[in-house]
Amino acid sequence: MSGKSLTDAACKSFQVRVTEMGNWRKELLVVMHELAESFVCLHRGIPEPEIMAFDIAWEAVNTNPEAEPGNDPAAPYHAEHRFAEEVIERPMAEALGVDWADYEMNCVSLCEAMGRVT
Repeated sequence: MSGKSLTDAACKSFQVRVTEMGNWRKELLVVMHELAESFVCLHRGIPEPEIMAFDIAWEAVNTNPEAEPGNDPAAPYHAEHRFAEEVIERPMAEALGVDWADYEMNCVSLCEAMGRVT
């Protein structure tokens, strides 16, 4: 993924950082995914440090550039990640005329260029 959300411990600030993708529609999709995933996690009491710890450990052993830690059923936010993709991100991509396969490859390419798996 080419975006990341950051929430402070007291939930007083929230940031979504998105790598430039050369297309505002794709950048919006990343933002919407991160917002949905993060706020559903907040609502369900899944702490950001637990998510970050899982992501870091997962990235240390995963070498598939097309995989995302949130798709791993062991992820503490697996259901929330799937919700963000299936209910928010994919329908919005369709509404905006964004080709999903092209969008995914754009995300993978950016992550590889940054030396990250996800």
